[in-house]
Amino acid sequence: MRNHWPGSKEVAGATGWIKRHSVRNQLLVSALRRDIDRGEAESIALAIELEADLVLLDEKECRRAW
Repeated sequence: MRNHWPGSKEVAGATGWIKRHSVRNQLLVSALRRDIDRGEAESIALAIELEADLVLLDEKECRRAW
């Protein structure tokens, strides 16, 4: 993690509640990538896989895809 990014220290210290996951459904990621960037596509696909109640997306196109 790059230490010069805003909030990087806080995120580095949040190991108790931030968990890293890999997306399994690459077919869904590929379908979403037709309209949105890879990171956002993976976030949406992972949210679906994990049955998340909430996903924070900062781009209008992504919010429409979700």
